[in-house]
Amino acid sequence: MVSKFSQVIIALGAICSLSACVEDPGVNTNNELLVSSEGRYEQSSSVGNLFATALQKEYDLDFAFVPSSNLLDQAYTLIEPGMEPELTTRRVLSLMDASKPRWKEYKLGTMKGSAIKDFIVSRTLEMQRHELHVAGMHYSFRMVGGFPDRFIYLSTENGDEIQDSRYYRVAIDATNYRTFPGYWFAHGMSRSFREETKTANLEQALTNYLAKIQVMKPFDTIRSRVIIDEKSEISGITPISKVQGISHMSELLGHIVTVEGVVTVLGTVKDGFHKGRKEAYIQSVTPDDDPRSSEGIYLDLGYGSLADVEVGSLIRVKGTVYEELAMNEGLSRTGIRKVQSVDVIPTPTPYTIEPVVLGGDSLVNIPNKRISTYFGNINRKPALNLEDGIDFWESLEGMKIVVKSPRVVGFAGGKKDVSEEGRPKGYISVFVVAEGTANEEQKTPVGGLMIDNLEFDYNPEIIRIVDHHLAPKVTSSKVFEVGDMMKHDLEGVFGYEKNLFGGGEYTFFVTGQFEGTQDSTPPTPEQKPQSKLAPEEDKLTVATFNVENLTAGKDAFRFDRLGRTIAYNLHCPDIINLVEIQDDDGAFGYTNSNLYKPGTDDTVAEKTLMDLITNIRDCPNPAEYKFVNVDPVKNQEGGEPGGNIRVAMIYNSLRVGFNPKGEPGPISNSYLAADGSLLQNPGRLNHEELEGTRRPLVAEFTFKGERIFVIGNHFNSKGGDTSLWSADQPPVLGSSDRRSKIADVVNDFVELILRSDKNANVIVTGDFNDFNESRAMQVLEGGGALKNLANVKKANGEPIIQPNDVYTYNYGGNSQPLDFILVSPALLRRQPEVDALHINTDFMGQVADHDPVISRFTFD
Repeated sequence: MVSKFSQVIIALGAICSLSACVEDPGVNTNNELLVSSEGRYEQSSSVGNLFATALQKEYDLDFAFVPSSNLLDQAYTLIEPGMEPELTTRRVLSLMDASKPRWKEYKLGTMKGSAIKDFIVSRTLEMQRHELHVAGMHYSFRMVGGFPDRFIYLSTENGDEIQDSRYYRVAIDATNYRTFPGYWFAHGMSRSFREETKTANLEQALTNYLAKIQVMKPFDTIRSRVIIDEKSEISGITPISKVQGISHMSELLGHIVTVEGVVTVLGTVKDGFHKGRKEAYIQSVTPDDDPRSSEGIYLDLGYGSLADVEVGSLIRVKGTVYEELAMNEGLSRTGIRKVQSVDVIPTPTPYTIEPVVLGGDSLVNIPNKRISTYFGNINRKPALNLEDGIDFWESLEGMKIVVKSPRVVGFAGGKKDVSEEGRPKGYISVFVVAEGTANEEQKTPVGGLMIDNLEFDYNPEIIRIVDHHLAPKVTSSKVFEVGDMMKHDLEGVFGYEKNLFGGGEYTFFVTGQFEGTQDSTPPTPEQKPQSKLAPEEDKLTVATFNVENLTAGKDAFRFDRLGRTIAYNLHCPDIINLVEIQDDDGAFGYTNSNLYKPGTDDTVAEKTLMDLITNIRDCPNPAEYKFVNVDPVKNQEGGEPGGNIRVAMIYNSLRVGFNPKGEPGPISNSYLAADGSLLQNPGRLNHEELEGTRRPLVAEFTFKGERIFVIGNHFNSKGGDTSLWSADQPPVLGSSDRRSKIADVVNDFVELILRSDKNANVIVTGDFNDFNESRAMQVLEGGGALKNLANVKKANGEPIIQPNDVYTYNYGGNSQPLDFILVSPALLRRQPEVDALHINTDFMGQVADHDPVISRFTFD
């Protein structure tokens, strides 16, 4: 895997030579040795080098990373000849900021070379300075106006290349690793860092290392540095529209400018890496006549006092033009940083900026078809095209807006997930559309918005609202449902903002009224819709349900709600395909109590499945559920590390027969006996295309004397695809190729069954991580072996489920279908019915992040 920043950094410079990079072997045998943190934010300091070296040597690591922010500013100490190691350790550790939590603790683990490069770059961009002292490597990184230019050099300490695909053993600090949002979220280490159960102690490492050194040598060689180039100062007042320009990247990047504008919003960062920093947006009082150039701009006002600055103040600011890059998307926020002066210009009364009105009777047209029609990197696009969504929103970056009669189309965080205590997550996003701006033909029955994959329409008109220090009235305790109308027009400032997970999004900071649209408690299963399909004497019901990393190791309350959902909302289907069943001890890593839980060698999921079955009570018909499962090989099929997710099934043994056969293993392949039955029941499909992802589960049941084959699936995710809103357009959706190949494997097995018995009842179902019209789904249906029930029509030509009702997932306000049920021709003759039951995607208090899909067939 190539480092993600390879598309952003202009060039990866030549690897430094051995003579240029290897540390000076000179020694100091008679004199005192000065160790200091001087210049730690520009380049490596002697104390940072010493700390990193002690960790690397004592724990036998390839690389060690020590954050500059853990060192005291401009601190130093003297190491005297003959000093005891314990005393030396105490002196050197006095240069550490002991107020940092867990400052002595370091995490040990492995990372690929590509992830290490991303970590260095993303951490540098986040802090806009030299932030990582290192041992075992050397690097020099250059930025212009906060935007990454290139590695001048990057190599091991011996001058060798750091290979993208190789795993290296590293140490990273615990302070920033887990302290929210931390490396775990903001720098993607939940995916890229394979953590060991053993931790490293900096104090112990330093003591042991110093005790082994007979002759102390200086540690002042520059191992790492960050160069931030600035360009010339532009004299006079530069209009904000000139700084913003008519493209995504400012032509004045890196220049020192003086701008004037009215403060439209002002706040102080409350937590995270930049706690205490003051931020604002200002907007020009003398706009130009070009709608492509924004009149507003972001200001990083640092950590000092701003007693005279308030919303409505006209201020003059001198600083450097920056483009603050998002880690994943490659887009950036234009702003002024490294502010040298802020002057309040006296005015008789505070200024009021008239907002841009969106929706209703406004003449401003929000694009609602394409995110982008550009081919190439957006940052090189010479001018915005206001008919493209990504360019339209860029033209409003930093400006005050009003959204008329907003309708809710999605949400994330807050009270989205079910919780016994009703405690919301510490963040919330609410997705809305302004009145009259959305395509009515893509409206769901409750008022959400479906994507149109055939037309590449991913609803660029959706507006993202977040809780933020610039939007204090937006809180995570508020409850919403898809389709709800907000009680007020929404007023605030529009910007581009990094999210908690390192990515970036166009964001609306609501500064005016903001209220929830529902009671403060999300609905229970009994308050949500019920399926119209229930088992009957001669009617078989089969459902699929992605239960989102379900494990016996977590949250008994969620098991209760899932059981009630299956009983009340789904009416206890005869067979349920369950996606994302984890093993009994769940994923390793951090628990809700922030304690590290190591993984085990066991992938058994019996307790997980039995806990679910136990919680299915009060079925409308007699039910006695049993499970079907084949445990995977440990950590070989994706998902959360250590969770060992797989596809499993449960079935009502009072209505459906199941005859176990053979001893299926995790990588065995399913075959048919001479009579057309499975040689192993259950079985799995195995193929080279399934390496590293969930293998399909194959089970043979009987109903009313007929054989029923069910193949449960969880195709590979969209991980690795570029964002729809990334700088590179059109986005690269490489994961779809593999889904098509997996679909071909499944289709081949279905055709094998049908060659044995053309009237075989075959159901292929699950989470396919792709859309109805995608290439993968077409391959799955290929040759007439299968038909997606989402596409089936009645004799009168009416679809058995409306196209705007097939969605099972909501991402960023886009309702979209990912979960399907496909059947063989024999089942198409059995009066098929299907229902996508929207008990999760349209509501908060979700028991899982997908909606279940249920089907019914008549055997008379």
